[in-house]
Amino acid sequence: MNYWIFQGNPDAYYFDSSINQGLLNGWNVKAHVNKILKGDKAILWLCGKNAGCYGLANIMSNPHGYIRDSEDLHLWNSNNETGKRHQIEDKITKIVEINLTHNLFTNGKYIPKDIIPGTTGPLETLRNRGFIQGTNFSANKEQYETILRLIESCT
Repeated sequence: MNYWIFQGNPDAYYFDSSINQGLLNGWNVKAHVNKILKGDKAILWLCGKNAGCYGLANIMSNPHGYIRDSEDLHLWNSNNETGKRHQIEDKITKIVEINLTHNLFTNGKYIPKDIIPGTTGPLETLRNRGFIQGTNFSANKEQYETILRLIESCT
């Protein structure tokens, strides 16, 4: 089993609306396409001003081609360059299907990068992640389980 950080840009995609409409069931993948597998686990991380962990997910499929339909096009911000690219140009991309196991998107209790304990140790790379270009990065079991304990202590 592998562990991943799936990073999203809230200026490009309206994650809260996606959750409320039951549409956050997949994630674009551009890196590690041949390594991400069904059964892996992901830390869902949003970058930007309120950077932090917004959830955990099980990966329910291997990466596969996906022809974007109109179901979630309205959730891509056309005023943002990344959102516009996904809305208009990125009609075919690789995605994995996900099952959100821990949802911090809608309850306002996400784990901000600033309260991740310590500047060293398993979460050092997450603490320093405000905005690093990319959609997915490798993580490890210790990072995932540390985030899981933080989430469980908040709920």
